[in-house]
Amino acid sequence: MSSKSESTVESGSIFGSLKSLPRGPHGLSRDEVMASQRDRLLASVVELVAEHGYVATTITEVAKRAGVSPNVFYEHFAGKEECFLAAYDRFATELLARITDRVAEAPDWSHFIEESMQAYLSTLDAEKTAARAFLLEMDAAGPEARHRRNVAFSAYSEMIRQQHMQMRQAAPELGELSDHAYLAISMGVRGVVCAQLETDPQAHLVDIAPDVAHWVTAMVLGAAAASSELTAHADSSVDS
Repeated sequence: MSSKSESTVESGSIFGSLKSLPRGPHGLSRDEVMASQRDRLLASVVELVAEHGYVATTITEVAKRAGVSPNVFYEHFAGKEECFLAAYDRFATELLARITDRVAEAPDWSHFIEESMQAYLSTLDAEKTAARAFLLEMDAAGPEARHRRNVAFSAYSEMIRQQHMQMRQAAPELGELSDHAYLAISMGVRGVVCAQLETDPQAHLVDIAPDVAHWVTAMVLGAAAASSELTAHADSSVDS
């Protein structure tokens, strides 16, 4: 255990904020101390990557901000990448859970896409530090980070696919979409958010929810017409 003062992560967000505990006896078990250390290391790597970028962030800085020694860091993680990816996995899992919970009772596509965009963007607004770390720095973190991001995209795309297919039973005018189209929705929304974060780091992301919902809905409602148009074009090409 580090000789430095221990700290704990306050509740209220996915990672919380760092709060020092008093020095000396604190009545916590070793498992509780280890859990607190891990949480603080995750919070610290998120903060530092958001502030300085993934490449410039060091294990020494992560440990220092978490209030532990580098030796304690290595009791939890093999290196910076493992720590960062553990933080990302927590973030992605919680983000998808919040979206899923919010859209569970959506009666139709319009409500579904509006509520999912509100849940996604309001969470990013509340977790702006994590948003910058994970939306803008994943490429710099290497191939495994990009793989984890693709896994998260796939999970979000699958949630959209299930909702869309269920709602098409009552509203077939929505049109059929391919798996690549669902993936394009999740990746496209992320691209819009990244551009907004880079243009104005303090922007209220939820403000763009109506525009994003309009774009996605237009694509979905136009899917049937697009399929007919593409089929007619393919038939005319064969005939010629």
